[in-house]
Amino acid sequence: MTAFDYTLTAALADRLIERFGQSMTLTQTVVSGGGPASKTSGTSAGTDTTVTAVPLPIEAAMIGRDIPGGAIKSTDAMIYIAPGAAVTPANGDTITDGVDTWNILRVNVLRPGGVVALYDCVGRK
Repeated sequence: MTAFDYTLTAALADRLIERFGQSMTLTQTVVSGGGPASKTSGTSAGTDTTVTAVPLPIEAAMIGRDIPGGAIKSTDAMIYIAPGAAVTPANGDTITDGVDTWNILRVNVLRPGGVVALYDCVGRK
């Protein structure tokens, strides 16, 4: 029996998000230096990357579920990021469409067979 080729699934997800999504800016903040030994907080710098994503209202069934940062609220958003993104989104990143900015609270990487097919995020304004 041959294994299923999940690269086709990832390519389809990428094409659909490219077609129906929008260009958004993902900002990842990196803290360098600092710590208890130096008694400083270090410095932080944000790196912006353009990604294609689809922000949608949160599903009613998800309200109240626990995620990092507390329970999901009705004002949160589901943000689907294309698998072909140049970076991997992470908890604590921010994403903006130029009007609204969401803090990413939870990232679920859909990775069947080891192939990234979608980044499924929960964002909060």
